Amino acid sequence: MGNVAKTLTYYLEPAEGMSEDEFITTFAYSVLLEKSGIVSHDYSSLLSGTKLLKDDRNVLHHITDSNELISNTAKIFELRKRSGSLVTDIFVGRGPTNYIVLANPWVSKSHLRFISISRTNHYQVVDMFSSNGTYLNGKKIYPFEKHQVEDHDEISFGTEYQLIYYSPRAFYEMLFGLST
Repeated sequence: MGNVAKTLTYYLEPAEGMSEDEFITTFAYSVLLEKSGIVSHDYSSLLSGTKLLKDDRNVLHHITDSNELISNTAKIFELRKRSGSLVTDIFVGRGPTNYIVLANPWVSKSHLRFISISRTNHYQVVDMFSSNGTYLNGKKIYPFEKHQVEDHDEISFGTEYQLIYYSPRAFYEMLFGLST
């Protein structure tokens, strides 16, 4: 079973009464924050059920003011592996066997994976030969190539569905900015 999404409110309320160090100790995982999608042309793959999109890079856009895009019901996914798992990578996709399950038709059954860089709190992202591709900050990444992710990076599943990456420290700073 996949990692269950929480809402922004789940983190916002406790963060208001915590110092940055307390928050990072309590919520030690990097997170992916769901960003609203944008409308485009779609075609369905009869084999996988994945929506197939035109590769239109002009449709992708960057975040200009993150406060405008975040609501209290925004979904948050923690980048953490399953308890007792020997696998260190975190798999993301529509299929139920992924660590993070994204029930979105533009997401492939096995879309991408996060590779934890040993002895650091950093990750690399790898597209798993997804139907609609993976974009990092608007640039398409090629299947099976590793790409470093940094705070505030936008990871797009095709051109429709985006998640924003935050380390625990950057997530606290974002939450602190929302509460002030």
